Amino acid sequence: MTLGFLSMVAVGGETGATTAGGCSGTLYADCSLGATNIKVSSVTNLTAGDFLKIGDAGETEIHEVATVGTVNGGTGVDLVTPLKLAHDAGDAYVEVDDAGPYSVIGTSIMDDTFTGFDYPNNATVVNLIGTGTSTYNAVLQQSALTARQAQLRCSVVDADMLLMRGWYDSREEVTFTDWYGTATTVRVLDFARSLKFRGVWDVSLTLLEAYPGA
Repeated sequence: MTLGFLSMVAVGGETGATTAGGCSGTLYADCSLGATNIKVSSVTNLTAGDFLKIGDAGETEIHEVATVGTVNGGTGVDLVTPLKLAHDAGDAYVEVDDAGPYSVIGTSIMDDTFTGFDYPNNATVVNLIGTGTSTYNAVLQQSALTARQAQLRCSVVDADMLLMRGWYDSREEVTFTDWYGTATTVRVLDFARSLKFRGVWDVSLTLLEAYPGA
């Protein structure tokens, strides 16, 4: 299982209605995750404020166009937001009507925030065995210090809400991939949900970094 930040990698592909008569083409050069400029084969009918769906099937993402430059090895197209996935030269892009929802494991997510992994403020060591230093207490101290946590808040459709609830219920390990592509093995420690509107839930997760013996 994979839980990713923003793109929620294991991504099924962002959706969006293709714009009639809109721009389309292929990427002229490879694009790295986090890039805000793409080299393209065509900018016909493309203007700032338009939206491009970038990538091949199953690995697409939608971005708003900031500026339109020249094609092939020229200045390319600047995007308002960084790429959430890496793409290869030759991958397709097409203009779409709007940003659409993200696709997360085949369904959708509208927005999310991630606090970053850190040690919890209340991570303290309790001497469970006597009051002095012992081998057992040293193990307890190390365990407390290595259990980093992070908060993830997102808006998801029914299927993803149930999937995340399943991770919480089972405490199974899942792979969390953040904005920069860093993968961390985690367990869902806390789960909360509230209905945002029909079929869409606001979800809050506490992610506990997994470590041997957790």
